[in-house]
Amino acid sequence: MPELAPAVRGLTVKQPWPWALLQPGGKNIENRTWPIPPALLGATVLLHAGQKVDRDALSDPRITALPDVPDLDDFVTGAIVAHGRLAECHEEKGGCCAPWGDPTVLDPIFHWQIADLRAIEPIPYTGSLSLWHPRPDLDLSFLSHTLPKEEDSRVDEHRH
Repeated sequence: MPELAPAVRGLTVKQPWPWALLQPGGKNIENRTWPIPPALLGATVLLHAGQKVDRDALSDPRITALPDVPDLDDFVTGAIVAHGRLAECHEEKGGCCAPWGDPTVLDPIFHWQIADLRAIEPIPYTGSLSLWHPRPDLDLSFLSHTLPKEEDSRVDEHRH
């Protein structure tokens, strides 16, 4: 029997949030209104920077506190910028996962932890809503040839 390929999904996020997820000491939680489907926990996720920049987020104190925030026109958009693993998901409870777990966004809110996040050379790509399936013509060989990230352990800082 042939071995099944591991699940790979894409997640589109507006800048500057993908950039913040890739910064050492930066964002370690992705806030969503729905949980990671249990069958996809542990799956590989492609982090896609959407076509648009969340301009309001550029003045968010959590973003402005990070060093070397790019100018608006310098954010990579419309591209896969990293990959990681859908490690954990839980419903927001009482301000857990501060400062990145945001209890004020919507209700309910789920905190997604993406582990082993690795930057890649941006690959122009059109993302989608929800967790999406990459097109069959996308060459996934970059999953084994990635740019190292300076700090890997920060995703585990807020385990629950």
